[in-house]
Amino acid sequence: MGVYSDGNIYGVSFMIDGETIFQKVFKESMDSAQKQEVRAAYNALKEEQREKIHIYFYASCGSTYDLDPPDSFMAWFPGDLRGLN
Repeated sequence: MGVYSDGNIYGVSFMIDGETIFQKVFKESMDSAQKQEVRAAYNALKEEQREKIHIYFYASCGSTYDLDPPDSFMAWFPGDLRGLN
């Protein structure tokens, strides 16, 4: 039982000290061009920002806790830049 992601990334958020400095969310799972756009935004950050950054991914999830067929929902989860590869 639990909450499970569908394995696709629908968005990315970069946060430093609780402040969102970059965020992109898409209706469909991200394609390679969109991932490249996010990598470019990451590469544009200053070195001191990269040291403090927290990366979050947006994913479609489902829960096995519901008795009826589970409804999907979107949720953020922590990740790293390797998750975009």
